[in-house]
Amino acid sequence: MTSVTALFDWIDYKRKRRAIGRLLEEFDAPFIYWRPKEGSALRVGETTLRIPLDGIIGPRTMAYGHWHGEHTSLIESKLAADGGTKYFLIDVGANIGLVTRQLLASETLHWTGAACFEPETSNLESLRWNIAPLDNAAAFPVAISDKDSVATLHVDLGNAGDCSLDRLPDGIKRAGVSSQEVTLVSGATAYDMIRQLHGVEERIVWKSDTQGHDLTIMASMPRELWARVCVAMVEVRCSTVSDDTLRRFLEIAADFPHRTWIKRGEQSITLDQLRTFCERRSSSELDLLLYR
Repeated sequence: MTSVTALFDWIDYKRKRRAIGRLLEEFDAPFIYWRPKEGSALRVGETTLRIPLDGIIGPRTMAYGHWHGEHTSLIESKLAADGGTKYFLIDVGANIGLVTRQLLASETLHWTGAACFEPETSNLESLRWNIAPLDNAAAFPVAISDKDSVATLHVDLGNAGDCSLDRLPDGIKRAGVSSQEVTLVSGATAYDMIRQLHGVEERIVWKSDTQGHDLTIMASMPRELWARVCVAMVEVRCSTVSDDTLRRFLEIAADFPHRTWIKRGEQSITLDQLRTFCERRSSSELDLLLYR
């Protein structure tokens, strides 16, 4: 009976998401302000969220009341809810701040702050609005890479979450694509920015989702940072990474005693399996959870 009920709930949510999507199409505006209902992981008092009127993030978030809450719940399950352990979040590719807001709004975990990196201009405005009610959460308007420079960011106009320093894959129906010049900072520079913002003496939680640039970012970050990361959730895509970047990424992954493939029922993944996946250099993605 429980499984049947869950199935009907899922159907209702899917219908609700489609209905909200059609409704949002009628608005002649890039975003709306929305207050999550009681019980939503995104609710912070009576504050509102700035939500894009795209075809993905807006309808899904408003229909479900969260943005991939199963992922943030998984992160939380690996952290100590003892009140004494302090955590600091680094959110790379923070988009509009939904993951940061869901984590820092927790009533059981002790978060001391967050550093959110998001270069896309519209997302950045929403990010700043959405994390404003949180204590010590800051938004940095830059992309992290392997050097201090500038680059072109490619943006899917129908999906606020699909922004990449790589060209967006062909063969996908899109509402359109735009591009903008963004500032790049190296991992060392990014780490200095974080330490200037906050002492970061706590245990670090890492989340990155940058549509193909995650391994380059991870390899660029100082070893000192990775020694202090207790949980990392990463979108692994290896089609364009160099051999040196892949080697460094596997070194980082090897330092974590636990590695799971999130979308395969939290199935454990060995280093050899991870290496094999990456060496295919395919455009496939692997959502990886590393934890100590």
